Amino acid sequence: MGVYKLLYNSDLCAYYNEHTAAGQPPLSAEKIKKFAFLDDPAAALELLKFSSVDHAVVEWHLPQMHCASCVWLLEHLQRLDPGIKQTRVHFIDRNLTVHFDPTQTNLRQIATLLSEIGYEPHLELSTHQRTSKSASSRRQWLILVVIGFCFGNIMLLSLPEYLGLNLAHDQRLGYLFRYLSLMISIPALLIGGKSFFQNAWQSLRKKELHIDLGIALSICLTFSRSTYEIISGIGSGYLDSMTGILFFMHIGRFFQDKTHDRVHFDLHYKHFFPLHVQRIKPKGELESIAIQKIAKNDLLEIACQEIIPADSICLCDHTEIDYSFVTGESAPVLVHRNELIYAGGRNLSQAIQVQAIKSVDQSYLTQLWNKDKKEISKTEYSFGNKLGTYFTIVLLAISLSAFAYWYPTDTSRAWHALTTVLIVACPCALLLSTTFTQGALLRHLASYHIFLKNANALDRIRSINYVVLDKTGTITGHHEYHTFVGVPLSDEEKTLIALLARQSNHPYSRALSRLTNSALYAGQITHFKQEIGKGLSAFINGTYVKIGSVGFIGLPYNNAHAGSRVYIQINDIHRGYFQFEHQFRQGLKITLAELSKDKELGLLSGDNASAQQGITQLMPYLQMIKFQQTPQQKLDSIRDLQRTKKVMMIGDGLNDAGALAQSDIGIAISDRSNHFSPACDVLMAGDSFHLLPQLFRVAKGSRHIIYASFSLSLIYNMVGLYFAIQGQMSPMIAAILMPVSSISIILFTHAASWMLCKVNFKTDPSHLPS
Repeated sequence: MGVYKLLYNSDLCAYYNEHTAAGQPPLSAEKIKKFAFLDDPAAALELLKFSSVDHAVVEWHLPQMHCASCVWLLEHLQRLDPGIKQTRVHFIDRNLTVHFDPTQTNLRQIATLLSEIGYEPHLELSTHQRTSKSASSRRQWLILVVIGFCFGNIMLLSLPEYLGLNLAHDQRLGYLFRYLSLMISIPALLIGGKSFFQNAWQSLRKKELHIDLGIALSICLTFSRSTYEIISGIGSGYLDSMTGILFFMHIGRFFQDKTHDRVHFDLHYKHFFPLHVQRIKPKGELESIAIQKIAKNDLLEIACQEIIPADSICLCDHTEIDYSFVTGESAPVLVHRNELIYAGGRNLSQAIQVQAIKSVDQSYLTQLWNKDKKEISKTEYSFGNKLGTYFTIVLLAISLSAFAYWYPTDTSRAWHALTTVLIVACPCALLLSTTFTQGALLRHLASYHIFLKNANALDRIRSINYVVLDKTGTITGHHEYHTFVGVPLSDEEKTLIALLARQSNHPYSRALSRLTNSALYAGQITHFKQEIGKGLSAFINGTYVKIGSVGFIGLPYNNAHAGSRVYIQINDIHRGYFQFEHQFRQGLKITLAELSKDKELGLLSGDNASAQQGITQLMPYLQMIKFQQTPQQKLDSIRDLQRTKKVMMIGDGLNDAGALAQSDIGIAISDRSNHFSPACDVLMAGDSFHLLPQLFRVAKGSRHIIYASFSLSLIYNMVGLYFAIQGQMSPMIAAILMPVSSISIILFTHAASWMLCKVNFKTDPSHLPS
């Protein structure tokens, strides 16, 4: 009644008017007191993903979440507590992310609220993060051991009957074996059948039909019939079949759960983003390392527009951090020396030095990347529920019809048909076809340094018919200046230019930062300013330095300028420019030739039109070429193309963030850098750019694997039902075949996905640069 009043007063009963059997019982008031420890700031800090004066983020595991009504209610928590700004449900992992205002509510109040409505959060501090999963795994093993013990001993006691031995000379021994089998079967029934009975009962309460309903019915019928035969003395029953059903069903689900967890672990923990960060060595030199190699207390240098990869302490006087990637709010946050900077924030100021206080949480970065995409939508969840419901209805009708047909002529055959039909047929393999195929492909692609945001990206890649490319940092790889034209620069001036260039992660800036070993020089940088796509400026030790395009420096534009140039201005005096040469990526012409066979290609570049001379060899493959494009003009061009095309945008994530977000598929290219664009759908290492045509082929081939696995599942169900309806299959054989079907689908999708990648890529991923 307390939950109903709470929901009624907040006008949250609309869902329950249509779904009258949803919900979970709340905790008692005594149990809620255990959340008092959340008032401790140290405990709260360990749980929070982000915290500021008026915005905090926490993520909790809610094991009670199980249906669409749970999702609906949890996504409207702000109606129950005004201090909650936003909630986001991750249904597959049973996780809830809560954004709240610490000045209006706190962790204890939110935990108490969740408990009052029946969703007690499983609180995990860092020292106990694996307790829940390990305990769950131990329970699964314990259940298998108990059922296996019961199954084995019942088969041993049934051995005389298997061998056709006549125990008529000692009926008391036969009765003893049968009653011992009955007693041993009870723990297997209560422990092994609990999950099936719970799922069946919950589905009936919600006026739905779950696939476990058929299994629960078959277990109950087999046990009831066996008990009747043993007590009445007319037979030994089918307790070996019942315990066999439970044993093999649990083995199948255990294997399925472990496979799902492995795929989830590989995607969220094992395959790190192909991102790198600058680590400061003890003598002051910089080294580029993969973000997963960041260790606690490492000193890192974060350039302008780079993502903070791990929770860190700010070591500079002050900087501005954009937390929109974390909180969705774009207002910059001013951070001072020795203050905490949370992972996922983007540096908006000059290059800063930070000290990591944690290692990289790959799972957290993945969740941030996916925060605008739900891995399982309500539509997909409803489809699974509907398929299971219709399948169960048809299954019950077939089993009852088979029972009615055989009962007048052969009672034993009728019971066999009734139970085996309920056991052998299962839609699980049909539902697993898509999930495990996509999961396996995403895992294999990640090994080739192609990281997809989610399975939806794989689906959308298949429909792409127009590919738009950026030039600098995308089709061109390593950049070095060819020559300097102008007034010769002194060593001190080169150092100033290198120091300013270090503040940015643009390919040209990275090249200029190598003019001298600028890491060994200290420079007081003030009034730093970066205009995306134009240039950088700052006062360094009192000297005003500007580097960038001809327009940024303030010189008159001359279309005769050849190639790509970075102009230099020191103390408002133009000193000259660095001329860069084009170094196209290895195999670029072959890659474009492959793509142009069935797709149109275009090029959008911020360089001036004279740079077209450097891409003459590529012009036969390009249907559109536009230079001097600002970030907004790139976005507008993508939007115009989308009127008639499905467009993929490939850029370096710096000047292309808007175009990446606007496109149907955005691919960000990373060359040992950390300019990660949350707007992209695919993150690809620069060394894997030549694999782009193969990515399209793999995306198309995935559909064939899904169709093939779906067909295999359908054939299995039809063949299994054919023998089950005729009563020619024992219940235990049906129990073996059901998990075997799921396992076979898992093995088939993984093998087919591995073969699809192997055939198309023809490259050992271990040979790719790490």
